[in-house]
Amino acid sequence: MNDSWLSTCFGFETAQILFSVLARVTSSADTLLSYGGKKPWQICRQTLLYIFLFYALRQMRKLIRKYGFKRAFQKIFLATVKNVARGQLDGECLKTRKAAEDAWAKIVLDAPQFNELPDKGIGREELLTMCKGWAAYEKKRWNGEKQFASGSVYHGEDGLIDVQKEIFSLFAVSNPLHPEIFGYTAKMEREIVRMSADYFFGTEDTCGIVTSGGTASIIMAMRTFKQWGFAKGITEPEVVAPFGVHAAFDKACELMEIKLIFAPLDEDTFTVKVGEMEKLINSNTIGIVGSTPNYAHGTMDPIVELSNLAIRKNILLHVDCCLGSLYYQL
Repeated sequence: MNDSWLSTCFGFETAQILFSVLARVTSSADTLLSYGGKKPWQICRQTLLYIFLFYALRQMRKLIRKYGFKRAFQKIFLATVKNVARGQLDGECLKTRKAAEDAWAKIVLDAPQFNELPDKGIGREELLTMCKGWAAYEKKRWNGEKQFASGSVYHGEDGLIDVQKEIFSLFAVSNPLHPEIFGYTAKMEREIVRMSADYFFGTEDTCGIVTSGGTASIIMAMRTFKQWGFAKGITEPEVVAPFGVHAAFDKACELMEIKLIFAPLDEDTFTVKVGEMEKLINSNTIGIVGSTPNYAHGTMDPIVELSNLAIRKNILLHVDCCLGSLYYQL
């Protein structure tokens, strides 16, 4: 409200009286609510500032507990830089996305796009012809006819693939969650686990599970680590792994809320430095990791030394058996 409005509604003298009353009420409220010489609005400002600081410190404490002091501040720094330079970063992300899209072959981009469920489905023969053409094109991208692709296809022998196709088709709808129904599916899983355990010198107590792939296997391993540590009273678990370990360990430890600590690699061999890894082990460490071979470099970590370290520290050891790992036992 203003002077003219009050004058119009109540008259000039009445408006003066109202202003005087309001001034006294405001002054009395300031006197009543003031503390330590500070006015109410100053107290509210200070209170909100303290609440913000408390929240920020609490979040920082969580980050430090999860990632360690150094990595926590790295994440805070990167997040700050990202917010400050958001426009430039968004531009770089668009460039990266465009580069990825440009890497797609024109024949793929020009293929029919199915973004909605059609009113009428594609006929069986048409669908098979289309998919066979796609498969033939992709095969030339890795089988050496046009190019090779390292680490993308584990085998490409036609005879084995033919057998796999027949077996997969026979058990396409089987569900291992119901062994009372799909008994032979469960039998095959058990035999795969037992053969693998025997090959790598396991005992009758050695157990395992068949997963959908490497990332799922690593997630399951880290979950097992966490449960093992929890049974021993470790509530803030940590895992020490070589710096060059498979990227799926980052994902698995994030999902399992495990602090992942990286041990440095030897600059000549690109294998983990066991002595440096030992220095990173503490009372919260539930396990260590080695690779045979490392996915990125194809190097073999000193598994025997890592095994002895795990036994001496009474912690778990996970050996990431990537491409070619079955030859390691030989």
